[in-house]
Amino acid sequence: MGTQKLSMMLGASAPGTEARDPLDYYATEPAALESFLDQLEKDKLYLDSKIWEPACGGGHLSKVLINREYNVLSTDIAVRYKGADECDFLAILPTYSWPGDILTNPPFRHVEAFLRQGLRFVKKGRYVILLQRIMFLESSKRYKLFQESPPKYVYIHSSRIAIAKGGDFKRYEKGGRSMCFAWYVWEKGFKGEPTLRWIP
Repeated sequence: MGTQKLSMMLGASAPGTEARDPLDYYATEPAALESFLDQLEKDKLYLDSKIWEPACGGGHLSKVLINREYNVLSTDIAVRYKGADECDFLAILPTYSWPGDILTNPPFRHVEAFLRQGLRFVKKGRYVILLQRIMFLESSKRYKLFQESPPKYVYIHSSRIAIAKGGDFKRYEKGGRSMCFAWYVWEKGFKGEPTLRWIP
């Protein structure tokens, strides 16, 4: 188990660097993923052994997954983590097929595109898991999205977690967590009402 290289998993080399619009980099505190994975185990929900983290940033989530012996593909449009490959997730041809699950905290402005792309890539019955604010549930613009592709589970953090701009968590050492987050779990092919669950 451990890190997989992009060329091995996709069968091609990573895209070259091109000038792009600046991307927001907000890292997720590792403890948030640890508590989510613990809750999945309690609920007897099991992820595939292969997990793609396509917006890995500094590798905060990837390292947690690797430590739990998942086989992790870490990619990002800008490489900040030595275990990552440079790759624009949204630019990969939608005909590509990923054999495992996808888990990430995507840039908020691209979250819908990340979801749709992820659901194209995974096989029926596999998961696309995105960390987003609770307010992601609202918005008339996303109503159609949730009707077409409802999440199967929404795991809500009972305690607020730290999402650090630039991966700098020092400002949160004495608190200051101001937003509520949840893990949204889509199972490809699922149609029905989402189940709400809480992470202690």
